Amino acid sequence: MKKYKKAKITKIQIILLRSCMICFAIILFGVLISMINYRIIQNSYKGEKIYQQNINTLTARNIAVVPGTAVSEDTPNAK
Repeated sequence: MKKYKKAKITKIQIILLRSCMICFAIILFGVLISMINYRIIQNSYKGEKIYQQNINTLTARNIAVVPGTAVSEDTPNAK
């Protein structure tokens, strides 16, 4: 019967293995958080329409959407 030598694991292999485990954990955590967020959104509306009106029946308004600005205390930013 042959005797097999124990394989020596180098420090580089340990670092690579740990890095792979950390990457897998991060990906798994991201997928889990995404699934939880999806379920929260689905359950919050419970099949209801978010928009109740047809776009053709809405009244005209003078508005503008400016990306990067904020609203504080119910007043728009000076931008």
